[in-house]
Amino acid sequence: MSSSNWQFLKAVPSFNIFSHLWTIYLTLCASSSPDYDLAVSLGRFYLHIAALQELFPWNQVVDYIVAICTERLGKASAANWAHFDNEVHLTHFQGLVAHNPSGSNVASNSKRPPP
Repeated sequence: MSSSNWQFLKAVPSFNIFSHLWTIYLTLCASSSPDYDLAVSLGRFYLHIAALQELFPWNQVVDYIVAICTERLGKASAANWAHFDNEVHLTHFQGLVAHNPSGSNVASNSKRPPP
């Protein structure tokens, strides 16, 4: 983890804190941008992060957030925010084992119940 990512992780140690900060950012952007679709795209990015944080460790999600936001924050259009960057996603999550958000064992769920 780079030093800038580490600083971000220290300042935003949980998804809950990220949620509060992202809501403020989204509100400021939506109220000051002539791009009416920006709020929707920022909201969709938030939902994407919400899904990721259920599957992967927060520090990995932070690396991904910093990579995306470095390119987009303060300058990207709604279309840019709506674009899923597969390359960045694979760079940060390929090879990681996602954990089951329900906490149950996937293999045990696939077994038939006893007769």
